[in-house]
Amino acid sequence: AIRLLGRWSELSLTPSTVAVSSCLSALEPCGHWQESLSLARQSADVSVIPNDVSYGACISACEKARQWQLALSKFGDMAQRNTRPNAITCNAIMRDRKS
Repeated sequence: AIRLLGRWSELSLTPSTVAVSSCLSALEPCGHWQESLSLARQSADVSVIPNDVSYGACISACEKARQWQLALSKFGDMAQRNTRPNAITCNAIMRDRKS
């Protein structure tokens, strides 16, 4: 699914927010924080609007990789887009700040 989503521009498709969020959620537990951020950037380039799940997956991936500055940056992006963080996102930010 992640490979297919990565080919959306070749296929002249625009993925949904749910599809992107699902892929980001799949990348997060595997420690693929760089791919997660890349997919989030590519999604924004084609006007896919991120939601709390997609932000949370990116933040959690960064937190697990101890990339706290990137996690905080994504958290700031959430605030700028008026996206309310869910409990999972808040916990990831708090864990990140403790480490």
